[in-house]
Amino acid sequence: MPGLRTPVLLALVLFLIPSAWAQQKDLTLEDYAQWERIGVNTLSPDGTWFAYQITPVEGDGSLRVKRVGDTDEHVFELGSNPRFSNDNAWLAFAIGVSEAERKKMEKSKTRVELSLGLMNLRTAEVDTVEHVQSAVFSDDGRYVAMRKYAPEGQNETGADLVVRHLSTGTHQGIGNVSEYAFSPEGSLLAVAIDATEKLGNGIQLLDLEASSLRVLDSAEKTFSDLTWRDDSFDLAYLREDVQVGEDYPDHVVVIHPRVVDGNEVYVFDAAGRDDFPAGYRVASEGGVRFSDDGSRVFFGLKERIVAEDEDDAADETEDSATEEEDADDAGDEETDDDRVTIAERDKDLDPPGVDIWHWNDPIVQPRQGVIANREKNFTYLSAWTMASDAFAKLADDDIRTVSLTGDQRHGVGYDQTPYQPALRETWNDVYVVDTESGAREQILERIESAWTSPDGDYVIYFRDNDWWSYSVAEGVHRNLTQDVDTQFNNFTAIY
Repeated sequence: MPGLRTPVLLALVLFLIPSAWAQQKDLTLEDYAQWERIGVNTLSPDGTWFAYQITPVEGDGSLRVKRVGDTDEHVFELGSNPRFSNDNAWLAFAIGVSEAERKKMEKSKTRVELSLGLMNLRTAEVDTVEHVQSAVFSDDGRYVAMRKYAPEGQNETGADLVVRHLSTGTHQGIGNVSEYAFSPEGSLLAVAIDATEKLGNGIQLLDLEASSLRVLDSAEKTFSDLTWRDDSFDLAYLREDVQVGEDYPDHVVVIHPRVVDGNEVYVFDAAGRDDFPAGYRVASEGGVRFSDDGSRVFFGLKERIVAEDEDDAADETEDSATEEEDADDAGDEETDDDRVTIAERDKDLDPPGVDIWHWNDPIVQPRQGVIANREKNFTYLSAWTMASDAFAKLADDDIRTVSLTGDQRHGVGYDQTPYQPALRETWNDVYVVDTESGAREQILERIESAWTSPDGDYVIYFRDNDWWSYSVAEGVHRNLTQDVDTQFNNFTAIY
């Protein structure tokens, strides 16, 4: 009998194989529609809670929330974009509308507005706040600021802002808020006001502990880019300046160092400065940010849009009218019926498009189309050191990309112009740029990439099958791997 085990087992397997094939089913489009994928996912800061989105191929998605290690989970239909508070006590998430409802609202040209879900992780209770466009927890987790939607049809971006004290459930509101930002310690909330006809516009500071409101700046201008420096009470923002025949205005940079201590203010105004490049403006597209030590701020410049001269515009209008008259005269021999026939013939054809390549273009034509939107928002990185009032334009048309070092005392600039147009490999000449003076020094030629050490003292790069370092202070290159008996590769990232 023991000798019969193998043949019997083989016969059983051969018998089951046709049965298994017979049970298989071809996938249909309806089957594919039921497939799901995991979307945005996040852990609470202490790692005890996990939230993730489930998105089907067709239909409405959901948000799943569970305590790590538990089998039970909380399911919120139409939920998305989960964010935990830093004290691990709350979860905020957006609540949308169904796909069918969205299509119906879009068809009727009704604005789709989201709601906000607030889940108390200690009790699992959920509160829903309707018509919330954005929400942010304070850094300490004690407050949540919820910005509503601005009324439809108005030019101003201001909307009602509601701040909830999460432990007590009490609320404090402020109107016409376009931007808001909590201080790093969470008890201060800076808001930018954008009211009707700009009356009352400015920057206000709400002290949530003392329930007090303080006006830091006020003008019939637009304020934007509220920025706190990490681990401090330094506040920066941009204030719209005069607009002289341009589509976009200039801006001034305003700094409130330790805003809780007094009324000291630093203002960078390009007007009248000899060190500010002609033909440029401070642009809101570049934002504003502090160096870690708070000694300087970085912002972006854009070239001015020169207003068209009225006389030139009038000449162009006359030339255009003359061309139209000539075209009409030239077409007199063509009957109206002929023109209709041609129009009917061509109505279903795609409009013709022509891409003109030039051998001297630094960026090839297809690439120009890909980066068009990025180029529209591109700004030249610049720096202003408050104590010395030194301004430096760090980037230009050659060195367009400047990456700040860890200490922000220097930047690493990349010049691709000597190697353009480039189709595959990207080569750069690399420069070290001083962020206070703007002085630059070329340290590398024809290299793919370079990285800086966290403290900003060294630049690391790969060349000739070895890893090298460059000391910014000494100006010295060192081969780090020449005495190591192995082969090295050029990895795209080190840290």
